[in-house]
Amino acid sequence: MQDGEPASGPDGSPASAAAPLRAPLTLYWRDGCHLCEDLEQTLVELVDAKLYTLTRVDIDQDQALRQRYNADVPVLCLHDEELCRHFLDLAAVEAALASYNTQDTHHPGG
Repeated sequence: MQDGEPASGPDGSPASAAAPLRAPLTLYWRDGCHLCEDLEQTLVELVDAKLYTLTRVDIDQDQALRQRYNADVPVLCLHDEELCRHFLDLAAVEAALASYNTQDTHHPGG
């Protein structure tokens, strides 16, 4: 998987027409960060892969992101909403995913 490219859940299966829309989660991380690896692994293990796509963004490839998140990675977001940092907040992620699939629009500012 390339940084900045969407990654499907662990089963890699496409969403069916009847399935909920996949929420676009972004994981801000850095290479060598064990907390980043742990958060991603916990997300994959505990959250249904049919509910989200995950884009990993290496903060060290962008000066503004490095300044914003330097000591705070990993940070998991849905659009611009921060869901958790350092450790997976399962309740916050599940609530955000449930809310995402009950909204009329799925685009920020839309």
